[in-house]
Amino acid sequence: AAEVLRKVNRFAYCARRLKESKLLNPAASGVPPRAAAASATATDHPAGSSSAPNPEALIFAAEAAKELDGLLRADPSLFERLDATRRDLPLARRAAENVKHRAAELFHQGMVARNMSELGIALQAYNALGLLKEKVGEEVAALVANVQAAVQAGFDPNVSFRAHAGLLDPSQAARSSKLDIWGRLATMASLLQAFIAQALSLEIALLRRQDMQAYVPLLNHIRSPSENGKTMTESFLDVVVSTVKNQVVNASNAKKKTALATVFDKLTMDYPRVRVLFEGIPEMLRSLALANLATVPTLAPKISRAAQTLEGNIISAIATVESHYIVASYSRITDPIESLFASSRTWPSEVDCLLVLKTWSAEFQGVQSYPNLAGKVVKNIGHALDMFSAHAESVMSALNQEQNLDNSMSTKTIALHNSLKALSQAVKKNFIFEEMVFTDELWKSANDGLIACVKKMGNLSEDVLERPFLLLKKKIESAFLKMHDEDLTEELPDDMNCSFYAGAVTRLYDDFRENFMYRCTKSKQLLLMSSKLAKDSISSFTKNVSLLYPLSEKMKLRLVADISKVEMLVTSVSTEKELGSSYQQLHVLKRLLFVETKDLLFEGTPSRELSQIVEGLPGPIMVYHVFSRAPTTLQHPHRRLGWSPKAFFEWMERHNDQDMYTKARESLDVYASMKKDGDSADLCLEFRVIQQLLEHFS
Repeated sequence: AAEVLRKVNRFAYCARRLKESKLLNPAASGVPPRAAAASATATDHPAGSSSAPNPEALIFAAEAAKELDGLLRADPSLFERLDATRRDLPLARRAAENVKHRAAELFHQGMVARNMSELGIALQAYNALGLLKEKVGEEVAALVANVQAAVQAGFDPNVSFRAHAGLLDPSQAARSSKLDIWGRLATMASLLQAFIAQALSLEIALLRRQDMQAYVPLLNHIRSPSENGKTMTESFLDVVVSTVKNQVVNASNAKKKTALATVFDKLTMDYPRVRVLFEGIPEMLRSLALANLATVPTLAPKISRAAQTLEGNIISAIATVESHYIVASYSRITDPIESLFASSRTWPSEVDCLLVLKTWSAEFQGVQSYPNLAGKVVKNIGHALDMFSAHAESVMSALNQEQNLDNSMSTKTIALHNSLKALSQAVKKNFIFEEMVFTDELWKSANDGLIACVKKMGNLSEDVLERPFLLLKKKIESAFLKMHDEDLTEELPDDMNCSFYAGAVTRLYDDFRENFMYRCTKSKQLLLMSSKLAKDSISSFTKNVSLLYPLSEKMKLRLVADISKVEMLVTSVSTEKELGSSYQQLHVLKRLLFVETKDLLFEGTPSRELSQIVEGLPGPIMVYHVFSRAPTTLQHPHRRLGWSPKAFFEWMERHNDQDMYTKARESLDVYASMKKDGDSADLCLEFRVIQQLLEHFS
């Protein structure tokens, strides 16, 4: 009798607890539990109402339902015979099922919203019902299945995303089939973050200080001995990584032209974008760990470490994409260089190089945030520059065989110079970091290599100009030599202000400026080479003038006009400051023409005015000029030797001042010997001036 009384009292107590919970009354009338709960929440018990069901009452209801289920199983007929318990039998029989449904709703709400309080209450309710281990096992299995389905749908356009309440509704899932690969991957990454957050929320709810003794069996169930004490979230992350890795491998091994193979090709084209999508997952995990540091201090550090591990593992999982991307990136960087020097063309243009640079910039910007990848891209750019330099050297070799400076050669030279200059300068500006502190050794090494490549290209851009300048110099020399074939004593036509040879030099300079110099990219080296060309022109001109014979007054007047023309030409490609003493030689030569020979004599040290003339020209030019004034008996060295002005000019170009002085002394010796043998009059004035100059310069 005492035992029956105890059972009846417990039955009545549990039934009263169920009624007080306000959770199960609608269900007793046969209304489906989910609909009843939704109706109760939306209508009967508005938010903020004191009569609304308290979620925490679910725990008491679960405990009561569990005890009622045990009482009914032990002696079902007992409660049917007693009037005091008979009316509550329908409630008692449906209690466990109704509590389970209500716990499921609360659990689902807590998982979607990541509400630790709701999750904790739902879990305690399941624990009270004896279903905790089973429920969490089902939930983890569902999360794993969701991960696998999301990853497959993300990579395979033929697979649709599943709808997930609170994450992806059916209409969104249907529309996802129309997304491009990047939209699908973004959806996949978003779902993976949500699933990982749910797994972490579940574990946090389990570890919060609710009823640790009730969670111990569950934790033992989640942590298998082979996992070496990993948390549930860590084990779940391993599943995520392995799923992604398997899908990537499947995509890389897919047959060509299939949907999966096409997807993989697109991924390898823009691996940095793939990496950004997947890197958001560990970042989300770190944020959750930080947010729950106060509530679960023992778990938060583990999750932070798990996030760090996940970051490395997820990158490893998509390593196949990275390796294919590096190969494809190398092709994207180097292939344009090959096309610039294809068989159908022999030189690139400056615009072509800037288009190549645009491609490289896009490649580099995508990986700049990843030091290792940036280093590889910079290294590939270095290889591309080496290829460009090799092709440029080949073109230069062909140009160096050219003997004529025609329009074709000028065009090729200018294009090659400008492209080398443009590419090297742009690479230096966009890809070289001279003051950066590198954290990645590969990037640092690649940066140093790129500096060497750019320096080499800069040198090549200067070397390619040497042949055209050399050919132009020879043309100018040939034009100046024409002065010896021209009668400089004749009157010039009215439409000419200089000699014919000077007019030829003028045309060479005009063509050089308009069709070469102005079309080349401005650089310090170009200015230096132009200045050297002008100095060489002045030297060639003064040497040829010193070889003229005889130098009459009419010739002097013509030479003054020619000197003015040369002054104008050389200053059109350089400046008086850059030309320095070379330019001053033209002024000195103009003055020297009208200085009497007798005024060139001096005792000891020449006067200041005379010194400006004597020192203003190279010694051999000064000496040979006086020979031009001398009588026929004092022969100019080239006349004495029987050489043409051209032959002697070429000899002068190859020999130093002392050799030229020696030729002058030999002419003096011949003249002096002739005078001595013939017992003639005194030596001519020019002899004494030349002798004095030789002593002075020596």
